Amino acid sequence: MLTAQNRRFRKQFVVGGGGIFCSLLKFLARTITSQAAKKVASSAAKEVGKAALEAGKTVAVDTGKKLIRK
Repeated sequence: MLTAQNRRFRKQFVVGGGGIFCSLLKFLARTITSQAAKKVASSAAKEVGKAALEAGKTVAVDTGKKLIRK
């Protein structure tokens, strides 16, 4: 509804706004996405760690074999 105040119009009510439900949905969406991002980052770090450990093991085995042959 628009009201005249000093020859200008100003909004008195918001039409079609989400109100508190919109705010709650945004909060939940941010919470869920941040937890999902943490899980993805955690699993990616675990995979990188496993790959680095396997690479280190193979390097150690190869180096050991080369030293024994000499």
